[in-house]
Amino acid sequence: MQPIFYGSYAMLWVLVAVQTTVLLEVLRRTVRLKREIDESTPAEIKEERLAGGTRVELAARDLTRGGVVRTDDLRGAPAALLFLTPEPPGQGLPEWLLDTFLGLKSKSEGRLYVLCDGDAEACSALAGQAGPDVPVLLDERGEIRHRFMVSSTPGAVMLDEEARVSMYGRPERPID
Repeated sequence: MQPIFYGSYAMLWVLVAVQTTVLLEVLRRTVRLKREIDESTPAEIKEERLAGGTRVELAARDLTRGGVVRTDDLRGAPAALLFLTPEPPGQGLPEWLLDTFLGLKSKSEGRLYVLCDGDAEACSALAGQAGPDVPVLLDERGEIRHRFMVSSTPGAVMLDEEARVSMYGRPERPID
């Protein structure tokens, strides 16, 4: 009886050793594949982001209501900052993008601010398209966008109740 027991016990350890070897090889291949993917990914896709909880100071002219909006004005309720670049004169924003930010405004428990990365005249036209309920802030040289590390427009940053970064996003054009 003991030889059968020892034989079974030895076979069990052989199986454990084989499984361990196979799992280690799978892990090595996974790590190598991840490294290859990271190395081959273009730099513009690997966007750097601010850590959650980071507070970014800003001061931007409100083209919709007048005055200046500062970081402290964003405290109290969650806020979404939607970074846009105005379209060429006479072209206006695409309908899907207008629907996106008007939909955000109607569904949100927080506030929506559109930060326009362009000159004052083009951004004022954008403010006219957005309507009086959506504040359009002027980010003339993209300084605020760069402080939030948003590399391209359209892009969005969600802020928590203390005006700290909580999440990044990007509105996507629906497929026709």
